[in-house]
Amino acid sequence: MGTEYASIFDYPPFSSMVFSLLRHIIKAETVEAVLEGLSEFPLNHDCLCIDLRRCVIDVGALPKLEPQAFWHNQNNENGPWPFTVNIDDESLAKIWIMSGGPPMFVEDIAEFGVFTDASRDFYQKQGVASLYHILIQRYGKPIAVLTVMWREQQKFSNEYRAVIEFTGWILAPVLENIYVHSENQDLRRLIDELERKLNDTEAAINAMAHDLKQPIATIISSADFLRNYIDKMSKDQIIQKATYISSASMGMSDWITSILLLASVRSDIYTIYDTIDVKAVILNAITSMQPIIQLFAANIQLDPSLDNLPLAQGQYSWIEHIWTNLISNACKYGGTPPLISISAETPDRSLRFSITNNGPAIPEEKRVQIFEPFTRLHDEDRQRSGTGIGLTTVKLLIEKLHGEIGVESNANGTTFWFSLPIAT
Repeated sequence: MGTEYASIFDYPPFSSMVFSLLRHIIKAETVEAVLEGLSEFPLNHDCLCIDLRRCVIDVGALPKLEPQAFWHNQNNENGPWPFTVNIDDESLAKIWIMSGGPPMFVEDIAEFGVFTDASRDFYQKQGVASLYHILIQRYGKPIAVLTVMWREQQKFSNEYRAVIEFTGWILAPVLENIYVHSENQDLRRLIDELERKLNDTEAAINAMAHDLKQPIATIISSADFLRNYIDKMSKDQIIQKATYISSASMGMSDWITSILLLASVRSDIYTIYDTIDVKAVILNAITSMQPIIQLFAANIQLDPSLDNLPLAQGQYSWIEHIWTNLISNACKYGGTPPLISISAETPDRSLRFSITNNGPAIPEEKRVQIFEPFTRLHDEDRQRSGTGIGLTTVKLLIEKLHGEIGVESNANGTTFWFSLPIAT
Protein backbone atom coordinates (compact mmCIF):
# COMPACT_ATOMS: atom_id res chain seq x y z
CA MET A 1 0.00 0.00 0.00
CA GLY A 2 1.31 3.47 -0.86
CA THR A 3 1.82 6.31 1.51
CA GLU A 4 -1.44 7.49 3.08
CA TYR A 5 -1.53 11.18 3.90
CA ALA A 6 -3.77 12.27 6.72
CA SER A 7 -3.70 15.82 5.44
CA ILE A 8 -2.00 17.89 2.81
CA PHE A 9 -0.51 19.81 5.69
CA ASP A 10 1.83 16.84 6.26
CA TYR A 11 3.65 18.42 3.32
CA PRO A 12 5.14 21.92 3.39
CA PRO A 13 2.55 24.64 4.13
CA PHE A 14 -0.21 24.91 1.55
CA SER A 15 0.86 28.42 0.58
CA SER A 16 4.42 27.20 -0.02
CA MET A 17 3.17 24.45 -2.33
CA VAL A 18 1.02 26.90 -4.25
CA PHE A 19 3.89 29.34 -4.72
CA SER A 20 6.15 26.46 -5.71
CA LEU A 21 3.64 25.34 -8.33
CA LEU A 22 3.21 28.87 -9.64
CA ARG A 23 6.97 29.36 -9.83
CA HIS A 24 7.45 26.19 -11.86
CA ILE A 25 4.44 26.52 -14.15
CA ILE A 26 3.25 30.09 -14.57
CA LYS A 27 5.91 31.10 -17.12
CA ALA A 28 6.21 27.73 -18.84
CA GLU A 29 6.37 28.11 -22.60
CA THR A 30 6.09 24.43 -23.56
CA VAL A 31 4.07 21.41 -22.49
CA GLU A 32 7.31 19.73 -21.45
CA ALA A 33 8.06 22.61 -19.07
CA VAL A 34 4.59 22.28 -17.55
CA LEU A 35 5.16 18.56 -16.98
CA GLU A 36 8.52 19.22 -15.37
CA GLY A 37 6.87 21.74 -13.05
CA LEU A 38 4.15 19.26 -12.15
CA SER A 39 6.76 16.60 -11.39
CA GLU A 40 8.32 18.97 -8.83
CA PHE A 41 4.97 19.43 -7.08
CA PRO A 42 5.13 17.59 -3.70
CA LEU A 43 1.82 15.80 -4.19
CA ASN A 44 3.15 14.14 -7.37
CA HIS A 45 6.64 13.18 -6.19
CA ASP A 46 6.08 9.43 -5.88
CA CYS A 47 3.87 8.96 -8.96
CA LEU A 48 4.61 6.57 -11.82
CA CYS A 49 4.04 9.18 -14.50
CA ILE A 50 2.16 12.33 -15.44
CA ASP A 51 0.19 12.59 -18.68
CA LEU A 52 -1.14 15.73 -20.32
CA ARG A 53 -3.31 15.45 -23.40
CA ARG A 54 -4.94 18.28 -25.31
CA CYS A 55 -8.70 18.31 -25.97
CA VAL A 56 -9.95 18.66 -29.54
CA ILE A 57 -13.37 20.25 -29.92
CA ASP A 58 -15.62 18.21 -32.23
CA VAL A 59 -18.76 20.17 -33.13
CA GLY A 60 -21.90 18.37 -32.01
CA ALA A 61 -20.05 15.71 -30.03
CA LEU A 62 -18.01 15.24 -26.88
CA PRO A 63 -14.50 16.72 -27.10
CA LYS A 64 -11.82 14.25 -28.13
CA LEU A 65 -8.30 13.76 -26.84
CA GLU A 66 -5.40 14.26 -29.19
CA PRO A 67 -3.75 10.93 -30.01
CA GLN A 68 -0.34 12.47 -29.29
CA ALA A 69 0.18 12.79 -25.53
CA PHE A 70 3.06 14.16 -23.52
CA TRP A 71 4.29 12.50 -20.37
CA HIS A 72 6.81 12.76 -17.59
CA ASN A 73 7.94 9.89 -15.38
CA GLN A 74 10.06 9.43 -12.29
CA ASN A 75 13.21 9.11 -14.42
CA ASN A 76 12.73 12.72 -15.54
CA GLU A 77 11.94 11.66 -19.08
CA ASN A 78 9.63 13.70 -21.30
CA GLY A 79 8.19 12.81 -24.67
CA PRO A 80 5.45 10.88 -26.46
CA TRP A 81 3.73 8.19 -24.42
CA PRO A 82 5.38 4.75 -24.61
CA PHE A 83 1.82 3.47 -24.31
CA THR A 84 -1.62 5.01 -24.68
CA VAL A 85 -3.69 6.29 -21.78
CA ASN A 86 -6.93 4.48 -22.41
CA ILE A 87 -10.09 6.57 -22.10
CA ASP A 88 -12.09 4.62 -24.64
CA ASP A 89 -15.15 5.93 -26.48
CA GLU A 90 -17.61 3.50 -24.87
CA SER A 91 -16.42 4.12 -21.33
CA LEU A 92 -18.64 6.01 -18.91
CA ALA A 93 -15.38 7.42 -17.60
CA LYS A 94 -14.84 9.38 -20.80
CA ILE A 95 -18.37 10.76 -20.72
CA TRP A 96 -17.80 11.80 -17.11
CA ILE A 97 -14.52 13.56 -17.77
CA MET A 98 -15.04 15.00 -21.23
CA SER A 99 -18.56 16.32 -20.64
CA GLY A 100 -17.27 18.55 -17.86
CA GLY A 101 -17.65 16.29 -14.85
CA PRO A 102 -15.67 16.78 -11.62
CA PRO A 103 -12.13 15.38 -11.26
CA MET A 104 -12.02 11.58 -11.14
CA PHE A 105 -9.98 10.17 -8.26
CA VAL A 106 -9.47 6.40 -8.49
CA GLU A 107 -7.89 4.95 -5.35
CA ASP A 108 -8.18 1.32 -6.50
CA ILE A 109 -8.35 0.51 -10.23
CA ALA A 110 -9.62 -3.01 -9.53
CA GLU A 111 -12.65 -1.78 -7.55
CA PHE A 112 -13.58 1.28 -9.63
CA GLY A 113 -16.90 0.48 -11.28
CA VAL A 114 -17.05 3.25 -13.87
CA PHE A 115 -14.23 1.82 -16.02
CA THR A 116 -15.02 -0.71 -18.70
CA ASP A 117 -13.36 -4.10 -18.29
CA ALA A 118 -11.02 -3.25 -21.18
CA SER A 119 -9.89 -0.01 -19.51
CA ARG A 120 -9.42 -1.70 -16.14
CA ASP A 121 -7.41 -4.56 -17.68
CA PHE A 122 -5.28 -2.09 -19.59
CA TYR A 123 -4.29 -0.12 -16.52
CA GLN A 124 -3.62 -3.24 -14.48
CA LYS A 125 -1.35 -4.66 -17.19
CA GLN A 126 0.65 -1.42 -17.03
CA GLY A 127 0.95 -1.81 -13.27
CA VAL A 128 -1.25 1.20 -12.48
CA ALA A 129 -3.04 0.89 -9.13
CA SER A 130 -4.33 4.44 -8.55
CA LEU A 131 -4.83 7.54 -10.67
CA TYR A 132 -6.70 10.75 -11.06
CA HIS A 133 -8.05 12.44 -14.17
CA ILE A 134 -8.86 16.14 -14.18
CA LEU A 135 -10.43 18.08 -17.03
CA ILE A 136 -8.74 21.46 -17.40
CA GLN A 137 -11.19 24.09 -18.63
CA ARG A 138 -10.98 27.77 -19.50
CA TYR A 139 -14.26 29.70 -19.42
CA GLY A 140 -16.13 26.41 -19.84
CA LYS A 141 -14.05 25.31 -22.84
CA PRO A 142 -12.17 22.01 -22.40
CA ILE A 143 -8.42 22.52 -22.88
CA ALA A 144 -6.68 19.34 -21.73
CA VAL A 145 -6.90 16.29 -19.50
CA LEU A 146 -4.27 15.81 -16.80
CA THR A 147 -3.70 12.24 -15.61
CA VAL A 148 -1.36 11.21 -12.78
CA MET A 149 -0.80 7.49 -12.09
CA TRP A 150 0.78 5.45 -9.29
CA ARG A 151 1.91 1.84 -9.06
CA GLU A 152 0.83 1.73 -5.40
CA GLN A 153 -2.66 2.47 -4.14
CA GLN A 154 -3.21 5.99 -2.88
CA LYS A 155 -5.67 7.61 -0.50
CA PHE A 156 -6.94 10.95 -1.79
CA SER A 157 -8.14 13.05 1.13
CA ASN A 158 -10.56 15.93 0.68
CA GLU A 159 -7.69 18.37 1.18
CA TYR A 160 -5.63 16.56 -1.47
CA ARG A 161 -8.53 16.72 -3.94
CA ALA A 162 -8.98 20.44 -3.28
CA VAL A 163 -5.32 21.10 -4.08
CA ILE A 164 -5.54 19.10 -7.32
CA GLU A 165 -8.62 21.04 -8.41
CA PHE A 166 -6.71 24.24 -7.66
CA THR A 167 -3.87 22.90 -9.80
CA GLY A 168 -6.27 22.56 -12.73
CA TRP A 169 -7.39 26.15 -12.26
CA ILE A 170 -3.77 27.34 -12.35
CA LEU A 171 -2.94 25.25 -15.41
CA ALA A 172 -5.85 26.50 -17.54
CA PRO A 173 -4.48 29.94 -18.58
CA VAL A 174 -0.93 28.60 -18.86
CA LEU A 175 -1.90 25.80 -21.24
CA GLU A 176 -4.20 28.05 -23.21
CA ASN A 177 -1.30 30.44 -23.73
CA ILE A 178 1.01 27.59 -24.82
CA TYR A 179 -1.55 26.17 -27.24
CA VAL A 180 -2.29 29.61 -28.69
CA HIS A 181 1.43 30.09 -29.33
CA SER A 182 1.58 26.66 -30.97
CA GLU A 183 -1.45 27.42 -33.12
CA ASN A 184 0.05 30.76 -34.02
CA GLN A 185 3.16 29.01 -35.32
CA ASP A 186 0.99 26.60 -37.32
CA LEU A 187 -0.97 29.52 -38.69
CA ARG A 188 2.22 31.29 -39.64
CA ARG A 189 3.31 28.23 -41.63
CA LEU A 190 -0.11 27.96 -43.25
CA ILE A 191 -0.09 31.64 -44.13
CA ASP A 192 3.29 31.24 -45.78
CA GLU A 193 1.95 28.32 -47.80
CA LEU A 194 -1.15 30.24 -48.80
CA GLU A 195 0.91 33.24 -49.82
CA ARG A 196 3.00 30.97 -52.03
CA LYS A 197 0.01 29.35 -53.72
CA LEU A 198 -2.44 32.22 -53.96
CA ASN A 199 -0.36 34.34 -56.30
CA ASP A 200 -2.99 35.24 -58.87
CA THR A 201 -2.12 38.91 -58.49
CA GLU A 202 0.23 41.00 -56.37
CA ALA A 203 -2.73 42.92 -55.00
CA ALA A 204 -4.44 39.73 -53.79
CA ILE A 205 -1.34 38.58 -51.92
CA ASN A 206 -0.86 42.00 -50.31
CA ALA A 207 -4.50 42.04 -49.21
CA MET A 208 -4.24 38.57 -47.70
CA ALA A 209 -1.04 39.36 -45.81
CA HIS A 210 -2.51 42.59 -44.46
CA ASP A 211 -5.70 40.91 -43.28
CA LEU A 212 -3.88 38.14 -41.46
CA LYS A 213 -1.07 40.13 -39.90
CA GLN A 214 -3.47 42.27 -37.91
CA PRO A 215 -5.00 39.38 -35.88
CA ILE A 216 -1.59 37.71 -35.61
CA ALA A 217 -0.20 40.89 -34.08
CA THR A 218 -3.15 40.93 -31.64
CA ILE A 219 -2.53 37.30 -30.66
CA ILE A 220 1.22 37.75 -30.25
CA SER A 221 1.01 40.95 -28.23
CA SER A 222 -1.79 39.68 -25.97
CA ALA A 223 -0.15 36.29 -25.41
CA ASP A 224 3.24 37.86 -24.66
CA PHE A 225 1.62 40.30 -22.24
CA LEU A 226 -0.09 37.43 -20.42
CA ARG A 227 3.11 35.40 -20.24
CA ASN A 228 5.12 38.28 -18.80
CA TYR A 229 2.59 39.94 -16.48
CA ILE A 230 -0.13 37.39 -15.66
CA ASP A 231 0.92 37.22 -12.00
CA LYS A 232 0.40 40.99 -11.69
CA MET A 233 -2.90 41.25 -13.59
CA SER A 234 -6.43 41.34 -12.23
CA LYS A 235 -8.98 38.75 -13.27
CA ASP A 236 -10.76 41.29 -15.51
CA GLN A 237 -7.50 42.21 -17.25
CA ILE A 238 -6.69 38.54 -17.89
CA ILE A 239 -10.18 37.95 -19.28
CA GLN A 240 -9.81 40.98 -21.55
CA LYS A 241 -6.51 39.74 -23.00
CA ALA A 242 -7.86 36.21 -23.39
CA THR A 243 -10.90 37.62 -25.21
CA TYR A 244 -8.61 39.46 -27.64
CA ILE A 245 -6.76 36.22 -28.35
CA SER A 246 -9.96 34.20 -28.75
CA SER A 247 -11.59 36.76 -31.06
CA ALA A 248 -8.52 37.14 -33.28
CA SER A 249 -8.02 33.36 -33.44
CA MET A 250 -11.63 32.72 -34.46
CA GLY A 251 -11.39 35.39 -37.15
CA MET A 252 -8.22 33.82 -38.52
CA SER A 253 -9.80 30.37 -38.38
CA ASP A 254 -12.80 31.55 -40.41
CA TRP A 255 -10.50 33.23 -42.92
CA ILE A 256 -8.31 30.14 -43.39
CA THR A 257 -11.34 27.83 -43.63
CA SER A 258 -12.69 30.00 -46.44
CA ILE A 259 -9.34 30.00 -48.24
CA LEU A 260 -9.00 26.22 -47.97
CA LEU A 261 -12.56 25.65 -49.20
CA LEU A 262 -11.97 27.97 -52.15
CA ALA A 263 -8.74 26.17 -53.03
CA SER A 264 -10.28 22.70 -52.70
CA VAL A 265 -13.30 23.59 -54.84
CA ARG A 266 -11.06 25.05 -57.53
CA SER A 267 -9.02 21.86 -57.63
CA ASP A 268 -12.03 19.50 -57.78
CA ILE A 269 -12.44 18.03 -61.25
CA TYR A 270 -15.27 15.61 -60.57
CA THR A 271 -18.34 16.40 -58.46
CA ILE A 272 -20.63 13.73 -57.02
CA TYR A 273 -24.22 14.97 -56.79
CA ASP A 274 -26.92 14.10 -54.27
CA THR A 275 -30.60 14.96 -54.07
CA ILE A 276 -31.01 17.81 -51.59
CA ASP A 277 -33.99 19.18 -49.66
CA VAL A 278 -32.92 22.82 -49.82
CA LYS A 279 -35.45 24.06 -47.25
CA ALA A 280 -33.99 21.60 -44.73
CA VAL A 281 -30.54 22.98 -45.53
CA ILE A 282 -31.80 26.53 -44.97
CA LEU A 283 -33.27 25.59 -41.59
CA ASN A 284 -30.01 23.92 -40.54
CA ALA A 285 -28.02 26.96 -41.66
CA ILE A 286 -30.29 29.27 -39.67
CA THR A 287 -29.83 27.08 -36.60
CA SER A 288 -26.04 27.08 -36.92
CA MET A 289 -26.05 30.85 -37.49
CA GLN A 290 -28.00 31.70 -34.33
CA PRO A 291 -25.05 33.45 -32.61
CA ILE A 292 -24.63 35.97 -35.45
CA ILE A 293 -28.39 36.25 -35.98
CA GLN A 294 -28.81 37.13 -32.30
CA LEU A 295 -25.78 39.43 -32.34
CA PHE A 296 -27.38 41.61 -35.02
CA ALA A 297 -30.97 40.99 -33.77
CA ALA A 298 -31.91 39.87 -37.28
CA ASN A 299 -35.46 38.84 -38.18
CA ILE A 300 -35.58 36.09 -40.82
CA GLN A 301 -38.83 35.29 -42.62
CA LEU A 302 -39.23 32.15 -44.74
CA ASP A 303 -41.69 32.59 -47.61
CA PRO A 304 -44.35 29.88 -48.14
CA SER A 305 -42.85 29.38 -51.61
CA LEU A 306 -40.14 27.30 -49.88
CA ASP A 307 -42.70 24.63 -48.96
CA ASN A 308 -43.03 21.51 -51.11
CA LEU A 309 -40.16 22.41 -53.43
CA PRO A 310 -38.68 19.78 -55.74
CA LEU A 311 -35.38 18.31 -54.59
CA ALA A 312 -32.25 20.00 -55.89
CA GLN A 313 -29.22 18.37 -57.43
CA GLY A 314 -26.03 19.26 -55.60
CA GLN A 315 -23.71 18.63 -52.65
CA TYR A 316 -25.16 19.16 -49.18
CA SER A 317 -22.05 20.73 -47.62
CA TRP A 318 -21.64 23.12 -50.55
CA ILE A 319 -25.26 24.27 -50.47
CA GLU A 320 -25.09 24.68 -46.69
CA HIS A 321 -21.96 26.83 -47.08
CA ILE A 322 -23.77 28.96 -49.69
CA TRP A 323 -26.67 29.64 -47.35
CA THR A 324 -24.45 30.21 -44.32
CA ASN A 325 -22.48 32.86 -46.21
CA LEU A 326 -25.53 34.60 -47.66
CA ILE A 327 -27.35 34.65 -44.30
CA SER A 328 -24.22 35.97 -42.57
CA ASN A 329 -23.89 38.78 -45.12
CA ALA A 330 -27.59 39.64 -44.81
CA CYS A 331 -27.16 39.97 -41.03
CA LYS A 332 -23.97 42.04 -41.26
CA TYR A 333 -25.11 44.41 -44.01
CA GLY A 334 -28.85 44.57 -43.38
CA GLY A 335 -30.70 47.42 -41.71
CA THR A 336 -30.98 48.11 -38.00
CA PRO A 337 -32.24 45.59 -37.17
CA PRO A 338 -31.80 43.45 -40.28
CA LEU A 339 -35.05 42.24 -41.85
CA ILE A 340 -34.32 39.24 -44.04
CA SER A 341 -36.66 37.27 -46.27
CA ILE A 342 -35.93 34.04 -48.15
CA SER A 343 -38.09 32.82 -51.03
CA ALA A 344 -38.00 30.46 -54.01
CA GLU A 345 -39.47 29.84 -57.44
CA THR A 346 -39.13 27.10 -60.05
CA PRO A 347 -38.56 28.49 -63.56
CA ASP A 348 -37.32 26.33 -66.45
CA ARG A 349 -36.59 23.08 -64.60
CA SER A 350 -34.46 24.88 -62.03
CA LEU A 351 -34.82 26.18 -58.49
CA ARG A 352 -34.22 29.89 -58.02
CA PHE A 353 -33.71 31.17 -54.47
CA SER A 354 -33.65 34.77 -53.26
CA ILE A 355 -32.46 36.27 -49.98
CA THR A 356 -33.36 39.92 -49.43
CA ASN A 357 -32.24 42.34 -46.71
CA ASN A 358 -33.24 45.89 -45.85
CA GLY A 359 -29.72 47.31 -45.84
CA PRO A 360 -28.29 50.23 -47.81
CA ALA A 361 -27.95 49.90 -51.56
CA ILE A 362 -24.75 48.46 -52.99
CA PRO A 363 -23.23 50.94 -55.46
CA GLU A 364 -23.39 49.78 -59.06
CA GLU A 365 -19.61 49.69 -59.42
CA LYS A 366 -19.41 47.40 -56.37
CA ARG A 367 -22.03 45.08 -57.84
CA VAL A 368 -19.76 44.43 -60.81
CA GLN A 369 -16.82 43.51 -58.54
CA ILE A 370 -18.66 41.86 -55.67
CA PHE A 371 -17.86 38.27 -56.66
CA GLU A 372 -14.17 38.99 -57.25
CA PRO A 373 -11.63 37.83 -54.62
CA PHE A 374 -10.82 40.28 -51.81
CA THR A 375 -13.75 42.56 -52.59
CA ARG A 376 -15.65 43.73 -49.49
CA LEU A 377 -19.07 45.32 -49.32
CA HIS A 378 -17.99 47.93 -46.76
CA ASP A 379 -14.24 48.32 -46.33
CA GLU A 380 -14.69 51.14 -43.85
CA ASP A 381 -16.47 48.89 -41.34
CA ARG A 382 -13.75 46.46 -40.25
CA GLN A 383 -15.91 44.95 -37.52
CA ARG A 384 -18.52 43.82 -40.03
CA SER A 385 -16.26 43.12 -43.00
CA GLY A 386 -15.48 39.50 -43.76
CA THR A 387 -12.74 37.59 -45.48
CA GLY A 388 -13.20 39.14 -48.91
CA ILE A 389 -13.52 35.70 -50.54
CA GLY A 390 -16.89 34.55 -49.20
CA LEU A 391 -18.93 35.54 -52.25
CA THR A 392 -16.12 34.38 -54.54
CA THR A 393 -16.42 30.92 -53.01
CA VAL A 394 -20.24 31.02 -53.17
CA LYS A 395 -20.15 31.89 -56.88
CA LEU A 396 -17.64 29.14 -57.61
CA LEU A 397 -19.72 26.56 -55.69
CA ILE A 398 -22.91 27.52 -57.51
CA GLU A 399 -21.22 27.39 -60.90
CA LYS A 400 -19.73 23.98 -60.04
CA LEU A 401 -23.31 22.87 -59.35
CA HIS A 402 -24.37 24.20 -62.79
CA GLY A 403 -26.26 27.16 -61.34
CA GLU A 404 -26.08 30.94 -61.60
CA ILE A 405 -25.90 33.79 -59.07
CA GLY A 406 -26.62 37.49 -59.23
CA VAL A 407 -27.36 40.55 -57.11
CA GLU A 408 -29.95 43.32 -57.31
CA SER A 409 -29.85 46.38 -55.07
CA ASN A 410 -31.74 49.63 -54.57
CA ALA A 411 -32.68 52.03 -51.79
CA ASN A 412 -35.08 49.46 -50.30
CA GLY A 413 -32.48 46.76 -49.84
CA THR A 414 -30.39 44.12 -51.57
CA THR A 415 -31.34 40.74 -53.03
CA PHE A 416 -28.93 37.94 -53.82
CA TRP A 417 -30.41 35.23 -56.01
CA PHE A 418 -29.03 31.94 -57.25
CA SER A 419 -30.26 28.90 -59.13
CA LEU A 420 -29.72 25.16 -58.77
CA PRO A 421 -30.80 22.36 -61.10
CA ILE A 422 -33.76 20.22 -60.07
CA ALA A 423 -32.80 16.62 -59.32
CA THR A 424 -33.78 14.15 -62.02
